[in-house]
Amino acid sequence: MIKGLFTLKSNVALNKTVYEMKLTGDCSGLRCGQFVEVSLEPFFLRRPFGVADVKGDELTLIYKVVGAGTQYMTTLEKGAKLDILTRLGNGFDLSKSKSPLNILTNLELSRILFSAIKTRTSCFMRTSSKNSET
Repeated sequence: MIKGLFTLKSNVALNKTVYEMKLTGDCSGLRCGQFVEVSLEPFFLRRPFGVADVKGDELTLIYKVVGAGTQYMTTLEKGAKLDILTRLGNGFDLSKSKSPLNILTNLELSRILFSAIKTRTSCFMRTSSKNSET
């Protein structure tokens, strides 16, 4: 676990409730499948997010607005400084597989996307529908 200060580069809505946040900071050692925890100033608990991508010192997170914390994140603007714990979780060792199979559901996309990008493989998405009449 490494604690670092990241600078918000962009925070873009992908649709009504899902956002892509790009930050710059120390991304050294981050592996596919790991996650980070973001500290938000007005809130006590850190928010965990799967790593969607890392390119050099740029970290990409994809998040869905589900509560007050993620709603607050949508208001953050370019240049904001965020305290982030990185290199959490074991991650995936991609060197042991020539063609990994990526299967995901819902917002697991952020964790698996990093793996798919690095290995240039496809993702299979399982979708589910909820019946409101049950």
